[in-house]
Amino acid sequence: MMIDISIPLVDPRFHAAGMVVWCHEKPGGFEVGVHFDNPRVEFAVRMVEQVCQIEQYKQQILEQDGRKLSGEEAAMEWIENFADRFPR
Repeated sequence: MMIDISIPLVDPRFHAAGMVVWCHEKPGGFEVGVHFDNPRVEFAVRMVEQVCQIEQYKQQILEQDGRKLSGEEAAMEWIENFADRFPR
């Protein structure tokens, strides 16, 4: 099935079209695999996903440690700690 993806956490809002290639039910929802025909769109989705992960990390550090990180500081820490485990 073709789907439209919209990610409002970045400005401007990210939009992409893709095709669902698998779907697994998980507690509280579903995990979905999406295929993108255009390599540029696939790369853009990956970059937006990393930005979202970094923003989540920034919030987590603020809540856990009380440290307020800039976007650049959060990105550097996230890359150092998690980039090697980011799915390809």
